[in-house]
Amino acid sequence: MNVENYVKCRRLGLTDSDGGSMNGSRRNARGESTLRSILAETAALVSQFGYDATTISKISKSTGKPASSLYWFFETKDELIAASLESTYERTVERIQKWVKFEEGQNLQEQLERIMVDQLKGAKTERPVRLGLMVALEGSAYESVVQEPFQNRRRAVRSSLQKWWQNVAELHELDDPNAVGIEMMQLTVAFLDGHYISDTELTTVNLEQKSEFVAACLVGAFAEPSRGKRSVVPQQKIVDQSSNETKFGTHEFLLSATRQLVSERGYEGATLTRICERSGMQRSSVYWRYSDKDRLVEAAVAGPFLNIMAMPLPEDFVGGQETISHIATALIDGVRAGMQNRETVRAGLLMKLQHRTPPAAASISIQEALAEQENTLAQWLTVSGGLPSAQATSAAWGLTVLTEGLILAIAFGQNYDTDVLLQRASAMLSTALHPAGMSLEQ
Repeated sequence: MNVENYVKCRRLGLTDSDGGSMNGSRRNARGESTLRSILAETAALVSQFGYDATTISKISKSTGKPASSLYWFFETKDELIAASLESTYERTVERIQKWVKFEEGQNLQEQLERIMVDQLKGAKTERPVRLGLMVALEGSAYESVVQEPFQNRRRAVRSSLQKWWQNVAELHELDDPNAVGIEMMQLTVAFLDGHYISDTELTTVNLEQKSEFVAACLVGAFAEPSRGKRSVVPQQKIVDQSSNETKFGTHEFLLSATRQLVSERGYEGATLTRICERSGMQRSSVYWRYSDKDRLVEAAVAGPFLNIMAMPLPEDFVGGQETISHIATALIDGVRAGMQNRETVRAGLLMKLQHRTPPAAASISIQEALAEQENTLAQWLTVSGGLPSAQATSAAWGLTVLTEGLILAIAFGQNYDTDVLLQRASAMLSTALHPAGMSLEQ
């Protein structure tokens, strides 16, 4: 892994096979171990503080190296952070592991289950993906070279998945296999993104049941009768209501300004000074309402984000397709709300992904509330829906990660035709919950 020459290769348009490398005397003089230590410390700082707040000063203090030493290796902070992010990956873009080729004549769901067992079991290689997602969400990093390590791999994975599904569609003789490939890739990525966001521990608990649920959902979407007639991705843009005008200097404007800054610069970058300047409120007025910035960010981000992610359940289980429709509708309502409040979505996901020590109050609130919501859904599916405990737990997990994955895509600018997405979601749940034991008979 030639991490020490990443930035140099990027400048020259070279790949590893082109033989691009840093000047030999420079590497020998400074030492490869020194460089790798700098890259490791920088990646750790980005994980804790985000892109905006990871300054050369912080890096210098953490590594014990003067700024001049850092600039000797890298011309800018962005190039240093880009190289540090590249160093966290075990595989280059060219060596990204692809899905096993679809075998014609074999059951689609069984093949997907085998693939998903490998995809969902968790590995150290997923940690760079989570860090990449966090940096990609931070608005101030949008046009920066720091995006390249993650975005290059993301494009490669999406392209590979699209081709896999397109091949499946062609073998099933579906109309417009390319469109089917794109849509199924998006739904697959949504599940995987949600997994990267939520499954931070290496575990095999309920792995087979989770894999079965995801595979069944994807098969349900693939077989949905309206497939190909309308896409889940609309042409029209959705109006973002995140920045709807509220009166400058008011409490609501303070909360809105705080959410904007967190979505643009992360928790650390959303300093109280910037918040006061953006909101038009004096520091004393902020402290009159909130004991510190931590509580302000919690009020501005956690509550609104959790409202988007909420999945209300009926008090009584009614059974049949009505239950499936209720769950699917709750999921799509969250997607619709997310499209109208993208800044809230970005800010909330950033707080969920950040590894700050100690954790911010907003991060704790979001983590705990979503975990409680998932547990409540699992209990409801068990007690009211009659699902075995393991299947109910896996279904609740699957709905959570799917929601997070769809919401993440919205944060990245994705729009959805929610009417079509509701059809797909209903088909996914009908396929996934019925075989698991939920009766569709009223």
